[in-house]
Amino acid sequence: MFLCAGHAARCGFQNIKIVTVDSDVAVLSIYYQNLLQSSLYLEIGTSTKTKLFDLKRNTIDKNLREILPALHAISGCDSTSAFSGIGKVKCKTVMMSNKRFIEAAKSIGNNYNISDNVINTLEEYMCKLYGTDHTNINEARYHLFTKSKTIPDPNRLPPTRDALYQHIKRANYQTREWKLAMDRFYQWESPVGHGWMDTGGVLNVNWMENKPAPDAVLEFASCKCKKTKCCNKQCKCKSLGLPCTDLCECVNCENEPIASEEQKDDEVVGDDEGMDDDVIDFDDLLDEGDEQFFL
Repeated sequence: MFLCAGHAARCGFQNIKIVTVDSDVAVLSIYYQNLLQSSLYLEIGTSTKTKLFDLKRNTIDKNLREILPALHAISGCDSTSAFSGIGKVKCKTVMMSNKRFIEAAKSIGNNYNISDNVINTLEEYMCKLYGTDHTNINEARYHLFTKSKTIPDPNRLPPTRDALYQHIKRANYQTREWKLAMDRFYQWESPVGHGWMDTGGVLNVNWMENKPAPDAVLEFASCKCKKTKCCNKQCKCKSLGLPCTDLCECVNCENEPIASEEQKDDEVVGDDEGMDDDVIDFDDLLDEGDEQFFL
């Protein structure tokens, strides 16, 4: 799509409109506007509810525009997972609060491989995202687990460092592909080894390389219920007052975590039928007084 837009611009077309319901396309439209010689218009929405944006007239912060693809990939897109209870607005706010975070995000996707310095900075960013001052995500995870007076919902804890590393690699790979979207010729690299793995010819997400906890803990805090739907105290998780997790091997489980009101308020969910669940509210990207961005 953007390869075609670039071709149209080179052929002398002054105005180009992109019509989409996909938030990934919307993000890239903002990112690529200043790289095109033509005026780019974005129409996003459904057949019954659409908005038209003149991207040439937008006043989105320059740093935010540059890191938008990376921020979108880190916070969750079509090919990367999101963090439970943490919406894109919070991800943007924390990212823009620290110059080192911004510079690290700018380097995401510049190459297929990502440096240790950038990974360490993004790890610190993730700690801030979960409200701690740690720089080690495992320490932040332990701190949040132990400070709670009750057993916390595991879905509300940060990922392990191993899982975060794989997530960053996926975000970097996806951002790299986006940044090359207008290149007619480039050396494509397989996603295998960049947060994905080849399992018998099928591409699967590589969630982590190591176990999420010691064997003794995994045995203690997971279940294998087949017939009870984890509804009684025979379920190890239920008996501990814990919801079942991906570590469990249960069938037809009904012992799922209940989202708190805080979690419901914090999550960003698209409410327009036919649009992505991770659709971006462009109002959140604009500063007060930027109404001229809308047509």
